[in-house]
Amino acid sequence: MTQLADTGREKALVEKPFEVRLGATRHGSFVDLHDAIDAARIVKRENPADLVCVRNAATGQVTEITN
Repeated sequence: MTQLADTGREKALVEKPFEVRLGATRHGSFVDLHDAIDAARIVKRENPADLVCVRNAATGQVTEITN
C-alpha cells in the first residue's frame, strides 16, 4: 500500500472509484456509477464477444455487462 500512496494512485482511486474494464484492460474511470455503466454498455456494443465489466475500486466488486 505504501507504493500506491507514494504515487498518488490511492487518491485517484477514491476520486474516481468506478472503472470500466475490457478484459483485463482499464478503459476509463468514473465518479458516478451510472456514467460507468453507460460507458461500459457502449464498449460492450463495440466489442460484443469480449468481457466488459464495471469494477468498484474501493470495494473490489465487479459487475459484468451483458447484451
